[in-house]
Amino acid sequence: MAEHEQKPIFYGWINVTILFFIYMFATGMVFYPYSVIFPVMIEDMGWARGPASAAFTLNFILTGLLGPVLAVVIAKFGTKKTIIAGLICWLLCLLMLGTITNTLFMWIFCWGILGGVGMSFSGAIPMQANVMTWFVKRRATAIGIVMTGAAAGGFIAQPAYTWLITKSGWRAGWLAAAFFVVLSLIIAAFLKSKPEDMGQYPDGIDPDADKVTTEEKHKTSNIHRTDVNWPLKEVFKTMAAWCLVGYVLGFIMAFFLITSHGVLHFTDLGLTRMQAASVMGAVILGAGVARFPMGALGDRIEPRWIISGAMFLMTISLIGLWKAPGIEILMIASPCFGFSYGTLIVMQPALIGNYYGSESFPKINGAMSPFIVGITAVVPIAAGIIADRTGSYDLAFMIICTIVFLSFLCSLMLKPPVQTFDIEETSEETGV
Repeated sequence: MAEHEQKPIFYGWINVTILFFIYMFATGMVFYPYSVIFPVMIEDMGWARGPASAAFTLNFILTGLLGPVLAVVIAKFGTKKTIIAGLICWLLCLLMLGTITNTLFMWIFCWGILGGVGMSFSGAIPMQANVMTWFVKRRATAIGIVMTGAAAGGFIAQPAYTWLITKSGWRAGWLAAAFFVVLSLIIAAFLKSKPEDMGQYPDGIDPDADKVTTEEKHKTSNIHRTDVNWPLKEVFKTMAAWCLVGYVLGFIMAFFLITSHGVLHFTDLGLTRMQAASVMGAVILGAGVARFPMGALGDRIEPRWIISGAMFLMTISLIGLWKAPGIEILMIASPCFGFSYGTLIVMQPALIGNYYGSESFPKINGAMSPFIVGITAVVPIAAGIIADRTGSYDLAFMIICTIVFLSFLCSLMLKPPVQTFDIEETSEETGV
């Protein structure tokens, strides 16, 4: 009994709480306000939508190109130091935006380059990689909790920042975002990169002491979870990897379109800025509501079926956001779109970890991200140019809706990969 009482608290759930607040402050209160600050800023500065959107595009292109670098940095320095480095870049970016930025070049440098580095190093990938080292059985649940942080912050940020910039101008919005990054830096000091740092094991379970129970649960579980960390060269020989790339392309392109031009699209259709901000807030609320329960569901139902359902819902709701027949329909379509996005953003890392192993996750993302982000990051600037030349976003929405439907078809073809390589030989080659 004494030994039981002295057993330390499993730090994994403390880590999840820390990551939740970092993601809430440094993404929810920094990235999501972009959609309400950006329109006011470009109007005040007299910039065209297309050229100004280049910053958003550059931000995500850089995020993709940094994927392989990020995988190396995480492996060498751990997720904690990686996240802190990213937060420092975000802070520099936001302080410059709130004080000295007065040209299009400076805007593109700050948001496109400094913001791109900040988002890459302090964003979803290092956080998900951290969670994967701490959890196996409750992986999707833990990821869902962490990912809810950004949605919670973004839901608050949309109306709050709209009010703030109405009263004090768009620079006050960027300075408010810098304040939240400082809060993130403070709580990041308590983050732990991996269970070994605390003398603990994934899920808080000693694998030797719980060997029998673990084996029994693997036999009865209906979730495919590999015990092997796949080498990168074997991952992309499987159909599952390319189907995964296909569905990720679709939902990220749709997300980029809505977050970068949603407010402008809705105001072009006659909504007030506050109504447009409310629609965007409903998108974020839907995403937040989905992440924890769907993450928990992903530990009980094979994630690929959840992904297919979410992709179908995204296809239908995106059409609703495009046509926007009235505020009533928008307030139905927007949380549905957010719910589908929130589900997909949780299921993607869970599926990669389940199919290819937790240690392979950063490497796979590092290999995928230049390709995925290189394509999807074109959406903001292309949509802006389309709007400038045609006077509406109709063509942009038509193209993205078609791509999302094709991604839905890719999700239907997802199935667990079959291991065809020798574990010992690949371990010697990769050092895993």
